[in-house]
Amino acid sequence: MKIRVPKGLSEDEDVNPFTKEERDLIIKTFACDRYYKHYTNYVRFLFFTGARHRKSYQCRHTFISLCVEAHINSTAIGRWTGTSAKMIDKHYGATNFTNLRPPDST
Repeated sequence: MKIRVPKGLSEDEDVNPFTKEERDLIIKTFACDRYYKHYTNYVRFLFFTGARHRKSYQCRHTFISLCVEAHINSTAIGRWTGTSAKMIDKHYGATNFTNLRPPDST
């Protein structure tokens, strides 16, 4: 069964900002929570920058891509990020041509 959402009711189209008080309460609640306080700076960042930032996973892709671009060993990157060097090379190494140069012909 497919349920259709009425026009204008998607989150992307629904502009419903928090009040200043609600914003501050959300940040305070994260800061005081035993299990989720480590998210406080992230939540604060979202509210105070107006970040629109792609999915959070893009930060991981950026980190790995920058490591590959800096010629860091894919095994080390894999250990840091919890994946295999093979996956790093397959998904990031093959598409990162910014530092590639042909061999010297001398």
